[in-house]
Amino acid sequence: MATTEGLVPITRAYLARYYDKYPLPPLPDTATDLAARLRALSADLTAVAPIASVMTYMPQDFRGTLIRQQRERSERNKQVEVDALVSAGGSIRDRYALLWKQQMERRVQLAQLGSATGVYKTLVRYLVGVPQVSEIRAVFTISFMQLPMEEQRERYGPALYTLTKLVLAIRLYLHVSLARYGQRKIEKDDIAMLQQAVIIYTQEFVKFTEFIG
Repeated sequence: MATTEGLVPITRAYLARYYDKYPLPPLPDTATDLAARLRALSADLTAVAPIASVMTYMPQDFRGTLIRQQRERSERNKQVEVDALVSAGGSIRDRYALLWKQQMERRVQLAQLGSATGVYKTLVRYLVGVPQVSEIRAVFTISFMQLPMEEQRERYGPALYTLTKLVLAIRLYLHVSLARYGQRKIEKDDIAMLQQAVIIYTQEFVKFTEFIG
């Protein structure tokens, strides 16, 4: 029979002590600044001709309207929370923690669709339909919160979150600038900023992946 003598359970607390020896070097402030500037440029470009937000998976009748209105109301409340945190001087880590909590709340709502009752269940579950795999994935993710690897996400997730925001800002700007190429001239300074953003993202993502490795 195999012995368990000397073995230590890999708990979240155990990993926390281990990761204390490996602090992640902070990202340069440039990463956050460039992402914000690119999003601002994208907003200016989309003002020329707005991009269409399409709920192709939902029926285009009262059912889709009901769910869209509820979602918009919920998202407005979440954005108020984020804005208040930013106004109070919250750090990237604080913002990441809040956004993660909000994402978990969304998944809780998705999981609850499976046990909804009354009119809402009729409208959403039976008339629209909720993919069973989505419900299962949401429940699984919620129960995953306190498992050992959650320690890694909480420690190193904010840096990855910042880098992801930067690359999404890069992709968004590329998309809208190409789509509006004939309507607005792209300035040389904007192209230079885009190039800087790509360089910063590439360098910092390589550092991050090497560190995680």
